[in-house]
Amino acid sequence: MRDCQPRDGRLDVESLRPRGAGVHDQSIPFTVDQRLVRVAIHQDVGIVAVQQARGARAADLVAVADVNRHPAEIEPDVRLESGIVGVHISLDRAHRRDRRQGIEDRIPPDIPRVQDERHTFERAEHRLPHEAMGIGHEADYDGLAAMTLCDAHCHFFSSRFLELLTKDLPGLPEPGRATAVSHRLGWEDPGDPDALADRWALELDRNGVTRAVLIASIPGDEASVVVAVRRHPARFVGFFMFNPAQGDVRARLDRAFSEQLRGVCLFPAMHGYRLDDERVREVFESAASHKAVVFAHCGFLSVGVRKKLGLPSPFDLRLGDPLALAVTAARVPSVPVIVPHFGAGFFREALMAADQCPNIHFDSSSSNGWMKYHPGLSLDAVFRQALAVAGPDRILFGTDSSFFPRGWQEPVYAAQQAALGAVGVPDADRAKIFGGNFERLFQ
Repeated sequence: MRDCQPRDGRLDVESLRPRGAGVHDQSIPFTVDQRLVRVAIHQDVGIVAVQQARGARAADLVAVADVNRHPAEIEPDVRLESGIVGVHISLDRAHRRDRRQGIEDRIPPDIPRVQDERHTFERAEHRLPHEAMGIGHEADYDGLAAMTLCDAHCHFFSSRFLELLTKDLPGLPEPGRATAVSHRLGWEDPGDPDALADRWALELDRNGVTRAVLIASIPGDEASVVVAVRRHPARFVGFFMFNPAQGDVRARLDRAFSEQLRGVCLFPAMHGYRLDDERVREVFESAASHKAVVFAHCGFLSVGVRKKLGLPSPFDLRLGDPLALAVTAARVPSVPVIVPHFGAGFFREALMAADQCPNIHFDSSSSNGWMKYHPGLSLDAVFRQALAVAGPDRILFGTDSSFFPRGWQEPVYAAQQAALGAVGVPDADRAKIFGGNFERLFQ
C-alpha cells in the first residue's frame, strides 16, 4: 500500500506478490490519516485501511476478489474503533485474538470468499488503544493474529545530536553544521525535531509499528526527544543518554524526568564508570522515584556514525559488565532494567545477571553481530537460552533503527521472527516479546 498523505482521496492498493490479484482502487469517503497496512496476498487480495473520520480511527476491511478473481460483491465494513492502527490478512487461515478476553476466531481453509473473514473483524471491538495487528508472513505462521508491534530501541539522530557529536570536528560550517554532516554521511538532513518526529511517526505507520522508544543519543540532546514525545505522545517513549560521572546526578535527572522522559540510558564503557558505582545507584534511586526505566549498555560497544566520521572511540569495554549491573539492580529492585543486545557479547554474564535479578530485561535489538565472539552461536540459540533464563516476559523486541533514508529496520524484525519460529515460540509469547512487554512497562 502506498504512502497516503492526509487528504481527501483514494487508497491505491497493489498486489505485493507476482501472482497477486492485481491492482484495485478503493474510494474512501473520509480523510486518510497516514495509516498504512501491509496485506499478505495469496490468490486473493484483502485490503485493510485505517482512516480517520471526525477524530475517531476507523478500520475498513474490504474484500477485493475471491480465489477466481471475480469481484466480491460486498460493501466496505467500516467500524469506528478507537484503537486499531494496523491489520494483516492471510486468506488461507485467519484468526484474531482479543487480548483482554483471550477470544479466538478461526476460519476453515475451505471457505472460498474473503468476505467470510468479516466476522473475525467484529472480535476487535474491545481492543486496547493503539494496538496493531501483527503480520504472519513467515512460513510457519499462517494466520491473522492481533499483536501489538512496538520497538524498544530506536535512536533519534537529531540535528542537535549531529552538532554535539561533531563539535570538535574541523572544517564544518556554522551555521549549517548538521546539514553538512548529514551530507557527508549520505543521510537525509534531520531538520528540526518536529519534522523528524513526524518522519518517524510516518515510518512507523508504514511498517505497522504501534509505539517506539526514541533515544536522545548524546548527553545534551534531551530537548529534541522531548519535542518528539510531546508531538506524538501516544507513539513515542522518550529515553536519554546520561553520564553520571559528570556529577549533580539527582538534579539533572529530576529535570529530565520532569520533561516526560521515561528512560535513562547508561553507557559505562563510553563514559568511564562501573555499573556498581555509587553514582549509578543514585541513577537507580532517581529512576525509582520517577517510576522510570534504566537502560544499561553492556559488552561490546561500537558507534557506527563515529566510525564513519573518523571520530575516536576510546571505550573501556571492561566497564560494561552485567555482573556489576546486577549488584545495583538487586539493591533497587523496583526499577525495570533493560540490557540491550542480550548483553552484546557478555551473553553468559547477562544471563547470570537476569537469573539473579528479576527486574533485568533484555532487548533484542540490532543484528546482534556480537555473536561472532561466540563461535557457533546463532540467533535461534540466543533466543532459546534467553527464554530459558528470563522467560518471555522479560524480552523486548528492538531494531536499533536510527537514521534516514534507511529508516526502520524491517530486516531485523524479519530475522527475529524467523528465529522465534525456528525455536517454536508460541504465539502468545511472541506477542509479549513484540509488544506486550513494552506496553506493560510503558503504560
